[in-house]
Amino acid sequence: MIKKLKLPFLILILVICFCAYLYWVYFNVSRPQLVGWDEAGFIGVGNKFHQLIKNANRHEFWQLTKEEIFYPFFQGWFLGLVTQPFYYTIRLARLVSLMLLFPSLLLLWLLGTQIGKKNKTGIILFFFWFLTSPMVVYLYSIAMKEGLGLTLTLACLASYFWGKNKKNRWFYLLSGLAMTLATLTKYYYGLLLIMVFLFEAVIDLIFRKKIFKSDFWIDNYSLFFLPTIILGFWLLAIPGNWKEFIRNLQNVPDSYISRFSHLLYYPLELAFGYSLSWPLFLIVLVGFVYTLTTKLKDHQTRIPVVLFLLNFGLALKNPLKNQGRYLFTTVPFFFLVGSLGVGEIWEKLKIGKGKLVLGMIAPFLFFGLAIIIKDFLNFSQIVRANASRQVGGAIFYEQDFQKIDRFD
Repeated sequence: MIKKLKLPFLILILVICFCAYLYWVYFNVSRPQLVGWDEAGFIGVGNKFHQLIKNANRHEFWQLTKEEIFYPFFQGWFLGLVTQPFYYTIRLARLVSLMLLFPSLLLLWLLGTQIGKKNKTGIILFFFWFLTSPMVVYLYSIAMKEGLGLTLTLACLASYFWGKNKKNRWFYLLSGLAMTLATLTKYYYGLLLIMVFLFEAVIDLIFRKKIFKSDFWIDNYSLFFLPTIILGFWLLAIPGNWKEFIRNLQNVPDSYISRFSHLLYYPLELAFGYSLSWPLFLIVLVGFVYTLTTKLKDHQTRIPVVLFLLNFGLALKNPLKNQGRYLFTTVPFFFLVGSLGVGEIWEKLKIGKGKLVLGMIAPFLFFGLAIIIKDFLNFSQIVRANASRQVGGAIFYEQDFQKIDRFD
């Protein structure tokens, strides 16, 4: 009887803690922030769709959809539809983005348990990273595209793994739908997924010799059916869209950056922008390297790893513009795979000769833990500092923002 009560009680405690966490993020990070240039545009488009849906103006709705070419329309649809029961405000748009943390966490847990099986240590480490990541807190607290893009990316991979493991092609269709919506949120979100799945298909063709197996072709047909039809229509059937799509991919820079600074930028972002504390990044990096050398043959590990490395490599190849958020939809896979690797290393250190190694590295672990605890006690300041650094200026505590509450 006691055991049966443990799980519901644990779930209740987790829900209460998560609600307290959301409350803190909303009132300490989301509400006090000024609205940046990019976010203002996205919130404004959401407001237009909100009004058109409320007034059932189908003609203007489709006209506005066609006009959203350079930054495609799906986030505007999402904000406009989800906010229908309420009066549209800046804070409401941000709250909707913040609430995407819930499906993201659920999908990450499902992916973590699929990839890491019973690796509880790795999953706990990963969720500590995710919920304390300054970049994660910042980008979910505002109405940018990154939160929705990551949620759709997670849904795409989770559905793909379910389809592969359960031999159910409906999940491939669902994965293809999520891939399509990710592309229509921001083009490169979906293009990264498309390239990774094509890479996986090439591996099956060359190394597993599936060219004559009908299941291989039907599975991939199910996966790419919706992206091919919907994206093909969006890009090719509507005049001007293909040209704007190519212009978007060219990513014309605001300013030019020295190559040396550029090469250091994204590794430093992983250590200081995406991680609460740099020792946490180093620990996860060890686990990531360990996983690369031991589990890359498993498709559930290989696909997230390739997705991250592809995004990181393309960002590193482009010296024209540095933005930490360009990695946002794939960085969680680096930390997930790395955390699971750390969990496996930890289990090996607790037995046999591993105890000797553990004793030798214990002083370094305690030193790193002390730094992590110190940074955790300054969590609020670190999140705010990172947010201001991302936009290149102070964005908190400005008094003029206190009365800017909605579109009038």
